[in-house]
Amino acid sequence: MASSSQDQLPWVEELPDEEPRLIFRVPSNPLEYKGSWQDRPIGRNPLDGITLSYYNNSKTMHNSNILQVILRDHGFARVERPGAEWNIFWCAGQVDPCELPLMKPHQRVNKFPKANCLTLKANLWTNYLRMRRRFGADAFDFMPTTFLLPHQLSQLSEHIRASGDDGTDPKAVWIVKPAAAYCGRGISLHRSGPELPQQLLGEGQRGVASRYLDRPFLLDGLKSDIRIYVLVTSWHPLTVYQYGEGLARFATEPYTLDDIQGRCAHLTNYSLNKLSAGFVNDDSEASGSKWSLAAFKQRLLREVGEARASEVWRRVDDIVVKTMIGVESIMVEGMQEYLPSYARGEPNRQCFQA
Repeated sequence: MASSSQDQLPWVEELPDEEPRLIFRVPSNPLEYKGSWQDRPIGRNPLDGITLSYYNNSKTMHNSNILQVILRDHGFARVERPGAEWNIFWCAGQVDPCELPLMKPHQRVNKFPKANCLTLKANLWTNYLRMRRRFGADAFDFMPTTFLLPHQLSQLSEHIRASGDDGTDPKAVWIVKPAAAYCGRGISLHRSGPELPQQLLGEGQRGVASRYLDRPFLLDGLKSDIRIYVLVTSWHPLTVYQYGEGLARFATEPYTLDDIQGRCAHLTNYSLNKLSAGFVNDDSEASGSKWSLAAFKQRLLREVGEARASEVWRRVDDIVVKTMIGVESIMVEGMQEYLPSYARGEPNRQCFQA
């Protein structure tokens, strides 16, 4: 039975001894809206007598367009000044932790203090390595060997020497990712060999160098990656939600190590591949250069069988949990330092992060 327009409105859930919750009813087809959030009318506010508003500091409209469309559908108006009255602050980049103690009880922000221990590649590797040393490679075995640039160039050189990489193995490749970059910017692949550390030093590379994983899982000869959405609402107790849907993004040129300069063969970033002649823009969930996660799961099931596919998703869940556990103590420390209510033992009600 088709839902009425009233069914699509947000509603308020009230439970005993808990604050009321505004439940978002996300439309089933939000991506069909091709316009700007500025053209989207503000929907009906379900809370009588309460003004709903949000502040968004992103300077790039397309990064938050669909988010703002959904907020406006649910009665939230945009405010243009950070000091104005708002309910939700959608922060692009890292939140200024000094602003957190100034937040009012009804205000929420989509970032935790010290979250860069997860979001910066160098910090993510450092915390992963700490957990690997503590609990062993059997438990933490899901990241390739990595070195921080430029600080660990000497360790990289020693690793290459100890591995016997003399530059003649075409499958020995390193992938270099710059610090604080996104959308595939600045990523490069390099053949391994004794001269590599000096080459990276000469290029002034700053970021991480990771051993490139050859023989990736290919579909129709193309590399792909999956984007899974994980929401953390609390670090103590650790509370993590994983959304059931997601994305699969495909490279647009056939995978080969014969040419490591072919960015559209080795990188799956949408912002890069959408400019490729091989990019296929298809509204179907199971074709083109971007699929739904559900479609990818079905294809994986057909390719490898039920037992292996189930093991893949079990390991994905395991990676999510272990990654969060690896930074739990750091995040709790940040919450206690910058949120007075949290330091007093009150549950977190003001920060969340996806």
